[in-house]
Amino acid sequence: MSAEALRALERSALLGILDEGARQELVEAGRVQTAEKDTVLFFAGDPTDDILVLLHGQVRLWRLTRSGHELVLRVCEPGEVLGQMSAIEAGCHSIGATAASRSRLLRLPAARFRELVAARPELAMRLASVLAGRVRALSDQLEAIKFETIGQRVIRWLQTHGAGLREIRTTHQDLAAQVGSNRENVSRVLGLLRDQGLLRLGRGSIEILDHEALARADLA
Repeated sequence: MSAEALRALERSALLGILDEGARQELVEAGRVQTAEKDTVLFFAGDPTDDILVLLHGQVRLWRLTRSGHELVLRVCEPGEVLGQMSAIEAGCHSIGATAASRSRLLRLPAARFRELVAARPELAMRLASVLAGRVRALSDQLEAIKFETIGQRVIRWLQTHGAGLREIRTTHQDLAAQVGSNRENVSRVLGLLRDQGLLRLGRGSIEILDHEALARADLA
C-alpha cells in the first residue's frame, strides 16, 4: 500500500513537485482508507481535519442546488488532492465529496499540509496554479449550464468522457448530476439520441455507436 501511495503522490499535479524524501514522509504521516461506492467522504460544512489524496478509484465533488439536486462540480482521478484549500484556511469544507466507485485514499493531517506549504514556496505556487485551473474549469461549467440546452450539455459530456472509448460506465442519475439537470430530462435526451441510432443504452452504461454523427446531432 505504501508503494501505491508513493506512486499516487508522484503523479499528483500538486504534490508531485516534492522530492522523494518529502513524499515518503507524507505517506508515513498519513493513513490509507478504503471507501465503498457512494460513501460520503465529507459534507459541506464539515471541519477540515485532513486532506485526502486519491490513490485508486474516482471521487465526485458536489454541491446541493436550491432545489435540493446534487450538482457535480468535478470527478477526481487518482493522484488528485481533495480539501487542500479548506485545509489552508483551517476552515470547513465548502463542498461535499462522495466515492464514485470503490476507492482508496490517503488521509493526511491538515496541520501537516499547512506546515509543508509554509515551508516550501514552490508548493504554494503550484497550489495557486492548480486552484486557478479549477476556477477556470468551474467558470466554463457554469457558463455552459447557463447558456447551453440540456441536449447540448449531454452531448458535450458524452464527447468529453467518451473520447477514444466506445462505452461509458455511468448511470442516468450520475450523468444528470454532472450536467446540472435531473434524471428525467437526461433520460429523455439519451432516448432521442438512441432513437437516432447514435447510442445504445444499457444498465449503467452508454455505448457510443457513431462519434462523428454524435458531434453533429441536432435535438432541436
